[in-house]
Amino acid sequence: MIIRVLEGSPVFGLVDSIVYVNSKPFLVCKRVSSVTYVPHYCAYRVVLCSSYFDRLFAVHELFTHHTHKSYSLEDQVYVVIKRCVGELY
Repeated sequence: MIIRVLEGSPVFGLVDSIVYVNSKPFLVCKRVSSVTYVPHYCAYRVVLCSSYFDRLFAVHELFTHHTHKSYSLEDQVYVVIKRCVGELY
């Protein structure tokens, strides 16, 4: 999912777990590093990081809560963002 948009580029996160605080759900997300945008695939080449974001996220705080398809091709991972139209690409 896209956590936020920073300087015109999406900041991706991978939901690792859901925790409840005061009966409200929050997402625990791992960091996903964007390497480059590949227009041919309408996708970002990404690398999954071992670190987590230093905070929990409520669903309404996210840029988009939609899941995005990811594909592996020649040992590289791509996240397709075709559903996100507008300033992202």
